[in-house]
Parts: sequence; C-alpha cells; structure tokens
Amino acid sequence: MSPSEREDEELGYLRRRCAELEAALEEQRDRRHLLFRNLPHMAFLKDQDSSFVAVNEAFAAETEKTPDELVGLSDLDLYPADLAQKYRADDRRIMQSRGRETIVEKHVVGGDPRIVEVTKSPLVKDDGEIIGLLGVFIDITKRVRAEESLRASERHYRLLTEGTHDAIVVADHAGTITLFNPAAEDTFGYTAAEVVGSPITMLMPDEFHQKHSSGLLRFVETRNPSIVGKTVELRGRRKNGEEFPLDLSLSALEEGEETVFLGAIRDTSRRKIMEARLVQAEKVSSLALMSAGVAHEINNPLAYVGNNLAVIQRDVGSLGRFVESIVSALPDLDVGRPEITRHLRELAEEIDLDYIRGNLARVMTSTRDGVKKVATIVENLRSFSRVDRARVDRIDVREVVDSSLELIQGRLERVGVEVERHYETTLPRVLCAPAQLNQVFLNLFLNALQAIEAKGTGRGRIGVRGSSTRDEVTIDVTDDGCGIAAEKLDQIFDPFFTTKDVGEGTGLGLSITHGIVNDHGGHIDVASEPGEGTRFRIVLPVEGMPQPT
Repeated sequence: MSPSEREDEELGYLRRRCAELEAALEEQRDRRHLLFRNLPHMAFLKDQDSSFVAVNEAFAAETEKTPDELVGLSDLDLYPADLAQKYRADDRRIMQSRGRETIVEKHVVGGDPRIVEVTKSPLVKDDGEIIGLLGVFIDITKRVRAEESLRASERHYRLLTEGTHDAIVVADHAGTITLFNPAAEDTFGYTAAEVVGSPITMLMPDEFHQKHSSGLLRFVETRNPSIVGKTVELRGRRKNGEEFPLDLSLSALEEGEETVFLGAIRDTSRRKIMEARLVQAEKVSSLALMSAGVAHEINNPLAYVGNNLAVIQRDVGSLGRFVESIVSALPDLDVGRPEITRHLRELAEEIDLDYIRGNLARVMTSTRDGVKKVATIVENLRSFSRVDRARVDRIDVREVVDSSLELIQGRLERVGVEVERHYETTLPRVLCAPAQLNQVFLNLFLNALQAIEAKGTGRGRIGVRGSSTRDEVTIDVTDDGCGIAAEKLDQIFDPFFTTKDVGEGTGLGLSITHGIVNDHGGHIDVASEPGEGTRFRIVLPVEGMPQPT
C-alpha cells in the first residue's frame, strides 16, 4: 500500500472515530437532557446573570409555562419582587462562594404557602470559570406538615402523660421501661432517669416477677390477654422497698411491628385506709347498736335487783335486830320453857347462826357493791356505744380515760395489771367527739394489756400521764409489756399491719386510732424498746373539733 493510500485509510478511520465519538457525545447529551427534563423535582440551569438557560418539566409545570418559554426569563419574571430579589441574591452568594448550599424556606406564592428545600450549586468549567448555576427545588410541604403534626402529637401525648395524676409507665415487648411520667416518679420514688431502660419488674414485689414475665411473653406470642385491657388490683414496690396496693389498667399498643405496654397506675393506699376505716366504722356501728340494746335489756332487771337488794338489806337489818332480841332472851326462857330454848339452840347450831350474824351484813354490802359495779359497766357501755358517734362536746379527757379503763377493769385484774394514773392538777377541757376518743383509749389499753400478756411474766403495769399547755392536752399511755421491734415501728399505724400472731388481731385498731386523732387535729406517736415496753403519746388541741351548734 502506497503512502498516500495509507494516509487516506488513516484519515478515514479518524473521521469514522470522530463521528462515533460525536454520536456518543450527542447520545450522552440527550440522556442528560432527558434525565434533567424528567426529574421528579423542579430543576433549572441559570447563567451568570441568573437568567434561565434550561428548566425541566416539573419546574415548568409549576409556572404554567413550557420549558422553552422559560428560557431567557429570570426570577423577576416569575415571582413577586421581594422573593425574586432574594433568589437572585442567593444565586450571587453561591456563585461567589463556589460552594453548594441547601436552604429550607417557606414561601407564599399566589396565596398558597409552600415549604421548599432548595439546593443550588455553581457550574464551574475546567479552567475554574463560573458560568452559571444548577438549582433543584423539592416541595417538602407535606413532609414538614407531617413532621409538625407528629411533633404536636408527641407534645400532646407528653402533656397528657405528664399532666395526669395517674402514674403512667410504658414498657416495650421485653418489659423494659421506656417512659416514666412525673406522677410515676411521685408514686414509686424513682426519677425517670433511674428507671428508663430497666426492667419493669423493679417496680414489683419479688413474688410477681415470674408471673409478669411469663404473662407478657404469652400475650406477645398469642395475643391472649390475661390482664391486658382490664383494671386489676396488684401491689407495687417503691424505691425504699415499701410495698403498697395499686390499681393497674394495662393496654397493649402496636408500634410498627412491635408491641408496647402502657400501664396507668393509681396508688390506692389512701383508699384502702378509708375502706378499712369504713369497714371498722360499720362494725363498730353494728356493735354499738347491739351493745346499746344489750345494755338496755340488762339495765331494766338490774334496776329491779338493785331496788330489791335495798329492801332486802333493810329487812335483813330488822330481822337481825329481832334475832338479837331472841338470843338475849334465851337465858330467861331456860327457866320457864327449857324445851323452846333447846330447840332454838339446836336450830342456831344447825344454820350456823354465829356465822350468819357475823357475815350477813358484809355479804349484803358486797352484793350491793357488785350490783353498782355492774350498773357502772352498763352505763359505760351505753356511753361507749352511743349511736350518735359524731356528737361533739367539751370534756375532761380524764373522764374518757377512766371510762375506757372501767370497761376492761375485770380483765386487767385477772391478768394482774396495775394501772397508775398521774394527771396535772388542772387539764383544760377538750372539744372532741367523746365516743371516738373512748375508742382511741380503749384500743391503746387493750394493746397494752395484750403486750403485757405476751411478755408472760404474770403481772404488769400500765401508766397514764396527763399534761397540758394552754392550747394542747397530752396523754401518755405506757406499759411494761413485750415492746415492738424497731423495724416495725414505721408500720405500726398502717392498716392491716399487726405484731400479733395470725388470728389474734386485724391490724385495724391503731390505724383507726391514728385516723381519729388526726381528725381531731392532733397527732400520735410511739416509742418502744423490745422487752421493756411501749409508750404512745397522744396530743390533742383544746379546740380540736368544730364548735357544737
């Protein structure tokens, strides 16, 4: 092949190669143009003067013009002047900085508020010359509205959970705490930071742990509820270890593919105390009605017995004088009627006349004393069991103390308990409900008696000491019984708590006592030493109850 032919062949190859490259470049430009025009977001190209060089279909659709109609126009031709000037200032700043910038803005165009995310990048040639700007507009109005709605919902949810008086605890499907509202902090004594991320079993007594874990697992696997969707009574455990009764309303919520559990918890300690007081009050009311009836039934025949004993004692005295006259006449009768004196002496010996003469008066006196004591007990019983238990009166507390002691005097004597009473010379009279205070002191004396019996020494002492200031009366009730362990003193006034053996106490007496004293505006405290005894101190304000009307 000649040199000229070789040159022609090389030139032909170069021409074909150039044509191929031009075709590939054209195809690439067409693809880029096609991609640009069909982007789902609004896109545009601007020159150095911020005039549109090219726009895509999405951008053109927003302006209600064709892409070709927009070429050569600027923002001043499309938008209000203030918005157009802002766009042009942004363009200049970005081209000068040579850096890409993304801006989220809220615009109102034609009365329609829009939130857009604008990304603008300078167009730079290989030699570093800035020839224009590429911009992409993304309408994020719906997304922002959804995010705002979600945040509002979260704020609303947070306000609801934080504002409610019920403790709200949320746990995931594994039983891990994810939310702990302020009311829950108050109820359990933990801060949210201390419990979030921890197992919910930390809020329960140990005996509920396994049952709780298996119940959650069963629900997640089978959707078969045991307590989900119901309100149940359970027990919780505070940070200090104290257990307390609660009502739990448990709901299961679907969060995506996960299940979360929301528990609304209400501390029912105070309600239980009030229920216990109500039960006790109903029992006492029933006992009061029965006692009043029994006292009435006893009082009537007792009156007959008392009156008859008075008559009998009077007549026995007369008979005694008659017998003394006969005895003094026996020597004279021996002279004229010895058979009569012999018979009288035999009869006197048979009936042990000397014993009767020496003891009859004493027997009659002790019998009348016994009847008086029974009458006193009946009167105290009637006073204690008054149906109008809310009656308010101004009384001497010593009278209430003595009346309460009288009710158990027989038992005190049988056990061998000595009662020592020491009062200030004068104690101010207290405005109170006497029947309720009677119950307070009766409970304390019975507790003291039982403590002495539990010690098992066969004897004991109960001390009552009264003192006062101008505004308060203080009564100390002490005993030398078995005492109370230090770890139990904090619970001694809790309802249903008792230091006695099962079946020997309801655990309500001291709770009721505490409630009555508080209702009078006073307070009660306890001090005890195991094996040495216990002291209860009751402080009552002189003006403890509303004035009677």
